Amino acid sequence: MGGICPQRRPYCIQAQIMLVASINILVMEVFWLLYLASGPSLSPFSLVIFGVLTAWALFRYQFLDLVPVSYHVLIATMRGPMSS
Repeated sequence: MGGICPQRRPYCIQAQIMLVASINILVMEVFWLLYLASGPSLSPFSLVIFGVLTAWALFRYQFLDLVPVSYHVLIATMRGPMSS
């Protein structure tokens, strides 16, 4: 996944983890809808994997705790509550 985000910044790792978690749900559902996996729906298993990966991103890489640098630059350069 180095091609998606060539630099190893924390928010790039978070985005990659969330991308893998989301694609996991899509792939499991496509397998089930195309009858490549027999038996009951694979949704519960894919949601468990999604939850585990989201928890890993949340606690290991402080998902939702990081703020891009541009936010601080924008707030620091604002003159007042209204921009003109």
